[in-house]
Formats: sequence, C-alpha cells, structure tokens
Amino acid sequence: MKCVVFSPSGERLASASEDGVLKLWDTTNGQETLAFQTHTDTITCLGFSASGQLLAAATKDGVLKMWDAMSGSEALVIRAHSDTTNDLSFSADGKRLASASSDGTVKVWDTMYQSLTPVLKGHAGIIHSVAFHPKGNLLASASEDRTVKIWDTVRGKNVTTLEGHSNRVTSLAFSPDGEQLASGSSDGTVNVWDMATGQKRLTFRDHIGKVMSVAFSPDGKRIASASGNSDWLSSFAGEIKVWDVATNQEVWAANRHNDDVTSVAFSPNGKRLASASKDKTVKVWDAESGQEMMTLKGHTDWINCVTFSPDGSRIASASNDQTAKLWDATIGRETLTLIGHTFAVRSVVFSPNGTRLVSVSNDGTAKIWEAVSGQETLTLKGHAGSVSSVSFSPDGNQIVFGSEDNALRVWDGRPESETDGGLSRSERLQNVLTDKHPMSQSK
Repeated sequence: MKCVVFSPSGERLASASEDGVLKLWDTTNGQETLAFQTHTDTITCLGFSASGQLLAAATKDGVLKMWDAMSGSEALVIRAHSDTTNDLSFSADGKRLASASSDGTVKVWDTMYQSLTPVLKGHAGIIHSVAFHPKGNLLASASEDRTVKIWDTVRGKNVTTLEGHSNRVTSLAFSPDGEQLASGSSDGTVNVWDMATGQKRLTFRDHIGKVMSVAFSPDGKRIASASGNSDWLSSFAGEIKVWDVATNQEVWAANRHNDDVTSVAFSPNGKRLASASKDKTVKVWDAESGQEMMTLKGHTDWINCVTFSPDGSRIASASNDQTAKLWDATIGRETLTLIGHTFAVRSVVFSPNGTRLVSVSNDGTAKIWEAVSGQETLTLKGHAGSVSSVSFSPDGNQIVFGSEDNALRVWDGRPESETDGGLSRSERLQNVLTDKHPMSQSK
C-alpha cells in the first residue's frame, strides 16, 4: 500500500498501491465499493475535495487524474509535471487543485472546467489547424485524416464533419461574418464551405504545390492562400495567391519567396498581406495590387507563422529557431524577440485586445507573453506531443490548442487579474477534445 486518505465526511477511504490500483472503501462496514486500474505507474498521492465529490491522484511519472468519487467516472487526465508529483491539495470550495512536484514547481488547476466537457473522440490523425467561429462557441479543426470537424465547445460535441479533400487539411479560416469556412490542403486546393449547410461552395485549384495557409480578408471578399512544394516537384519554391470569393477568380499571385510559403495574414484594415516562408523571411505586400512593400529579416531558421496585431501596428512571427519575434508593421523594424521555447515555435497569435501573445512549440508547451514588454507570464503544459496550432475565442476568454497527440485542449484565456482569486501563474484547463488513433505523418 502506497497511500491512503479519508473523505472529508470520514465515511469513505481511498487507498492506492504501487501497481497503480485505486480502491474506495466504506468505512462503516469495511466493504470495498470501487476498484479500478488508474495508472501505469506508482500512485504517489491522493486527495479528496472538501465536498467529497472529487478524488484526485498523481503518479511518479507526473500524470494527474481526477474522478467523480461517487461514480468513478474519469474527469481529468493530464501530464501535470515532468517529475514525481509529491502532494495534492484541493481548495476549500473544491474549485482549485494544487499539485507539488519534484520538478520544482507548484501548479494550481481550475477544476470547475473539467466537468463541463467530456473527452471527445473524433479525428484520426494529427491536428494541423484550429479556428474559432467569430461569433460564438463553434470551433473548427483540420487534420491529417483529410477532414475538418466543427465542434460545439459548450456542449463538447462534434457538430459536423466536412469531407472533400484528398490529402491532409493544413489550415483553416472563417469569414468575418462566420458564414463561410476556408480550408487549405496538401492536395493543392482551397475549399470554401457554407457553414449553414456544411456543403462545399467553391474550390480553388490552381496551386502547384500543397496549400499551407489560408486567410480571409477583413471584408470577407477575398481569400489569400500560401503554398509550398509538391510531392512530385520538390524544386518549386511556393507562392501566394489572392482569390475573389464572389467570382471564383484569381486576383493576383506572387512567387518572390525562395522556399515554401508557410503562412499568410491580412492586416486588420485589409490593405496589407504578410507572408512567412522557410526562406527565413517575412514579406509584406499591398493586398490590392500584389506589390511587395518590404522584407523582414532576423530569424535564423524557417518561419512557420505570421500574424498582425489587432490594431495592425505590429507583426508577430514564429520560427524553427525557437523564437517568436515582434516587428513594427510600418517600417519593418524588429522590436522584440521572445525566447523561452526549447524547440521550434510552430504558431503565434495575439489576444483579441492585443495585450497578450500566445506561442506554441514542438517542445509540447504554450507560452503566454505580454505583447508590449515581451515578458513571459505563463507556460501551459498538457499535450503529449508537439503543439502545432493555437486560436483565441473572439472574446479572449478561451484559447484552444491543437497538437500532434491528436488532441484539442481548450484553456481559460483570461488574464490572471480577471479570474476569481487572481492566482499567480495558475493553469486552467477547460476541456479536452481528443482522439486515441495513432499519429500519422505531419505536414
């Protein structure tokens, strides 16, 4: 026997052994009421919430689990620490759970959100892109399994699955009114979907290589797409295309980058378009004419993502050189370099009010930064694989992360000053939208 703990009422006892088996006992008669294999590693500590409704257990390998203590149903599974978790403690109201570890950290988790949404099984492959609907609780995800899934993040349900690509779906963008969704794929096409019917409205087919990024203009009238080399033409450098949604016609195209174009983003006023490339540069274009305006140089490895701040004054980029950079969008001057990730930074996004920046990385973490000072304020962990995509909800209250562990995780995106209690550096996981299928090749 490794550890035991009484429920607050004293009517139940939880016990855990080194073989990972957890048992619940009725202390009035000594009868076993529940028994289940909970972990593959030794359970090091247990804890009941004050109400006795929740039971948490942590292990030598840093995994944290939480259950409904009455039914035994699992409410949470997360890799909380990088080393042994030594102690657990619920707050008096049961809304928070603190975990202490040999990795030198104490983490505080918001338990309220764990019961809102169960684990969802859907995608059968790596999730490459996520996008929140501009007006509500819908979330779109794009996967290696060639599908786009639409989720209701409140009910935790898959609303519909959009099928129509013949290769992995790499990128997503909602129109500003939320009535259309664009998806880019390694099959070289951009599909435009009607959100009311789930039917495909348009397909743009003129890219030679795989489509790596799509973006709607702020007025919803145009779509920009970026492509890289194809499986059969590896020498192709990649290109940018801008399309007219009403006429289904190409407006302009450019191939001034020297390698794959990995990301495109319109400025908030729609007058400029930024592109990022494996050639280690960001280029800014006149969105109407396609004329190149400036080139931003500073990264030492290829760039995976580019985005404008909500006011259009800054550009953020994420790179395989393990950094994210901020640039003055008017003159192209580098203003900040965000250092903290230990592997390639895959994506970066501004909060809707522009005060924060979130970066995600192949190191399995997401980091939140102050956009003005560049100070790191929070590191979020939980994915078992590289974190490949990130999106804020329109109100900034949620952040969703997509990962190569085939999972979507939704976190409370509010700053600490806006959360109940103002806990410093607390980690607040809301729900997990996941899939248990094996991973496949990444884009």
